Amino acid sequence: MYVVASEIVKKVSGMTWDKFLKIRVFDKLKMNNSISISTERESNTNLAQPHIWNEDYEKTSIKQEKGDNLAPGGFIYSSSIEMSNYMRLLLNNGAIDNDTIVSPKIINEIFKPQIIYPIGGAPFYNEFTSYGFGWWLTPKNGHKIIEHSGGIDGMSVNLVMVKDMNLGFVILTNEAEEPATFLLTAKILEKLFDDESYDIYSRVKDYRNQNLKKKKDSPNQISKTPNTIPSLDLENTLGKYIDKMYGDILINYTDSGELGISFSHSQVFRGKLEHWHFDTFKIDWYDFRVPNGFLTFNFNSKREILGFSIDQDNLLDVDFGELEIKKN
Repeated sequence: MYVVASEIVKKVSGMTWDKFLKIRVFDKLKMNNSISISTERESNTNLAQPHIWNEDYEKTSIKQEKGDNLAPGGFIYSSSIEMSNYMRLLLNNGAIDNDTIVSPKIINEIFKPQIIYPIGGAPFYNEFTSYGFGWWLTPKNGHKIIEHSGGIDGMSVNLVMVKDMNLGFVILTNEAEEPATFLLTAKILEKLFDDESYDIYSRVKDYRNQNLKKKKDSPNQISKTPNTIPSLDLENTLGKYIDKMYGDILINYTDSGELGISFSHSQVFRGKLEHWHFDTFKIDWYDFRVPNGFLTFNFNSKREILGFSIDQDNLLDVDFGELEIKKN
């Protein structure tokens, strides 16, 4: 939706979204080091590097995706100091240094409940949690908490404001584990409100340990190949497949003669296929950011391949379950 909004900005202003953002937001808020263009980002010598777990479950840095086309939806690089200026604008009803950037009417509408949406339970949310325009809104301890989390590969963030207290904070981490940002958020709110319900350290620690154990055990579980053979000739599986939302997905032999899969619009989703059980194949993705999954061919009574389904852990903003992949 925010990418669509950026196209509207481009149409109305006559400027690219990146230029509009710099002139109308960054420059006015003195956010001189905040960047929405990848080439400018990568030329910076003082730049945090994203980190994720590798296949041996060791923290390792990765090369950040470009993200230019997704910048309006959450691919802007900034700093804690400059994000403080952004929060000052929002907390001060759209004005900063006696300059009104956004009208108070718009700010009030942004922070007004638009739909009731209890995203989760205590301590962060309750049955009155709602969603405004891009912000979670929760009444708590007589205050209105305004917040939103976010993340991309190897980085996570949480921004929280308590408007009636004229207070806000942002947590930026260069690793992909969201529990870290939520734990820090909870500790700050615990001290701020003197509310022990935010003491969630033990719960978060247990969740993290269980999650890590599950991920570490997962490769061992899928490495044991049952003693079956495919019911289909592998030659029949080759070719172009299509999902109406995503586009083309190819299954071909790799240069080394192995069966491979490649998503046409992304270098990240490329890998080899290894037979697993009957017409299900294990997907060994080349990019270790993507956990291994499974692909199952489906066909009709004439044994003609209709398409395939993917049994795969979702990534932050990638839901494989939304795909309806058919043979082209």
